[in-house]
Amino acid sequence: MALVGGRDRVVRAVPASSSIYAAMGMPVNLRGLAFQHVLSRIAEDSGQRVLAIEGEVANLRPTRSKFPDIQVSVRSNDGREIYSWNSPAPKKEIAAGETVYFRARLAAPPSEGADVKIRFASVDASSQSTVKK
Repeated sequence: MALVGGRDRVVRAVPASSSIYAAMGMPVNLRGLAFQHVLSRIAEDSGQRVLAIEGEVANLRPTRSKFPDIQVSVRSNDGREIYSWNSPAPKKEIAAGETVYFRARLAAPPSEGADVKIRFASVDASSQSTVKK
């Protein structure tokens, strides 16, 4: 029972355990931030292909939180990471209950890209999202 009730402490001590909790339907979000309404698309800008990712980040906590940079990865059909970069956070902190819009862009994205995975930079796998390109 302590492993269920104290799962935040367990995941802090053993980060790999977050995937086990998620598989049991009990995801652990240590940052208290969540991606919402994330979309990605290929657009043309001055004759050049551009990958545009946009969405929102919500602070689920009742307190102010640091807003980390967003790591974006372009992946192939087999899930292999082709290209990755960090997009700066739109602000340094996010207020309690606040939702903030973000946008990331990549000029000339790899043509073999099949989907885009986003997560907070330097974070465990419990705070990430994957969207089809």
